Amino acid sequence: MKQVNLILQSKGGVGKSLLTWFLANHYSDNSNVLFMDVDESTRTSSSRLASILSSSDRSLFYPILNEQKKLEREYFLSLFERISNLETEVIFLDFGAPESEEFRKLLEYEISAEDLSIELSAMGISLALYIVIAGRDAFESCSRFLFSMRSIIAAHLEVKVLLNEGTFGGREDLNLVIERLSKMGVSPIYPFGNLGESQSGRDIIELISIGKKPENLSLAMKLTFRKAMNQIEALLN
Repeated sequence: MKQVNLILQSKGGVGKSLLTWFLANHYSDNSNVLFMDVDESTRTSSSRLASILSSSDRSLFYPILNEQKKLEREYFLSLFERISNLETEVIFLDFGAPESEEFRKLLEYEISAEDLSIELSAMGISLALYIVIAGRDAFESCSRFLFSMRSIIAAHLEVKVLLNEGTFGGREDLNLVIERLSKMGVSPIYPFGNLGESQSGRDIIELISIGKKPENLSLAMKLTFRKAMNQIEALLN
């Protein structure tokens, strides 16, 4: 069974591509893992991952919106047919904000999550949704998308909720949000992006922004990077 993971959030700038970058580092030498960038507006992941992955054909750009910025239903579904014929076992799709909202509408108005899950399973595909939540003024918008998706898909698709730690006001604020979401039935919750506020964290952000492979790091950067990667390993285990 192939595992296809959609990285989603209808609010822009919350860390979807940041999460994808960390995932690519975790799987950098694993040829059975493929990354697809479907964010037509920025193509951030496809430009950042080239130096990280072991070969260039493991990071692809695949647009799914038409000229009116609407989801091309048939084209999008044909993507899963293409995936089913790949030898790759694990695929991550990094969605932009418009693509995420269009996917939500697709499940709400055109194809039920149950029907999609059944048909994909018959094709040998298991689908999971990675929904990113950011803090501060993005939190309410991110939460609305999360709860809307949860109500639409019910129990038919796996959902993993990821909190972009760098967008919250410190560990105390992050813990309060985790407690709040847990009381609302959201579990498990996975923090990611723990780079802190030190110079080493800012240096790693700079590496990410220019799409540079994290190598020849200072000791401080190595320890900061290791802490962030431990969060990714907790997510995947």
